[in-house]
Amino acid sequence: MSSLIVVLSAPGSRTSADHSYALTHDGQSLADHGTVATSQLPAATEVVAVVPAQCLSWHHPVIPKVPANRLNEVLQGTLEEHLLDDPDTLHLALAPDAKAALGSGAPVWVAACDKAWLRTELEALEAAGLRVSRIVPELVPGLNQAWVYGTSQSAWCALSDAQGVAVLPLAAASAPGGWTVCAEPAVAALAEQTLGAKVAIRQAAQQWVTAAQTDWNLAQFELASAGRKGASQRWLHGWQVFALAPQWRALRWGLAGLVAVHLVAVNGLAWSERTALNEKRAELKKIYQNSFPQARAVLDPVAQMTRDVSALQQSVGQLTYRDLEVMLTYTAAVLPTAKTPSAVEFRPGELKVRGIEVAPGELPAMDARLREAGYQITGQADGLVVSFNPTKGRL
Repeated sequence: MSSLIVVLSAPGSRTSADHSYALTHDGQSLADHGTVATSQLPAATEVVAVVPAQCLSWHHPVIPKVPANRLNEVLQGTLEEHLLDDPDTLHLALAPDAKAALGSGAPVWVAACDKAWLRTELEALEAAGLRVSRIVPELVPGLNQAWVYGTSQSAWCALSDAQGVAVLPLAAASAPGGWTVCAEPAVAALAEQTLGAKVAIRQAAQQWVTAAQTDWNLAQFELASAGRKGASQRWLHGWQVFALAPQWRALRWGLAGLVAVHLVAVNGLAWSERTALNEKRAELKKIYQNSFPQARAVLDPVAQMTRDVSALQQSVGQLTYRDLEVMLTYTAAVLPTAKTPSAVEFRPGELKVRGIEVAPGELPAMDARLREAGYQITGQADGLVVSFNPTKGRL
């Protein structure tokens, strides 16, 4: 799934209907970037809006646990003394892990920006047919990172640490040792000279792609509908990242190998079971042909042998399992001793015993005993039916 990452224009900086953008097909690598008219932005599966670092203020209050429908009101009341503007004019958003910390006494990160400006920017994108699924900050707190951008005449430095995110003119900024310092190519040398640190060159578009990889989503409270509408797209985006990103390649190969092994094992087991079944069928056919060499064709060895054995028994005057006397003997052995049938109906291989009712729980035990002799028993409304079924037991 492709992602179009659009940078919102800071208040007072818009001079045209243009937007800077970055395009990624896997959520990791930069496929395209530039600045074009909003109507000419490329198509993508999802649209992510990036709020510039200088448009956000960051706060770290302790928030009590309150119902979801009162959370925005409580946030405004908690931050009222710390905000320079009227809370009603600001859009507030909690950090992704904030819900677990509410009411615990631990502070949570809250981002704030001008509500009217944000709505205007989002409406401009929607007017161009772009529905924003997520809104992310350009830089989040706690990274120990400096991001330098702009031009040699107007260079800026966004600093991220445990205190939040601050944007300063490059000349007034400093980066402690051990920090990661990234800069656009146009100001990389100036940043290295001013900050006295090794600078990694990074395109601004790559910084936006990195911003889109975070779990942050500023589309909360009155803007939450945008987040809900983009939920399915985020799932697709996550799947695409897993399917295409280089860092998941080893796991993808491992899963593919595991699936292949399972398929080979299942097919091997199926082949083995099929071979064993065919061997048993061939053995039954051979036994029948050896016992009755006059048989011309063997279609069902069990049924044919049952029929031929019964014919032999009848020819010498022996009783078979399909005869009345034998069926009565086996049936009487399993019937309750205190119950006497009112009528008996018989035809070869089937015996109906009327006038006897047994509980449904008794039938399985009776059937198990009769199965050893090749019979099965079923219950009917007016009695029981015992039928000869050689596949249930002996021939």
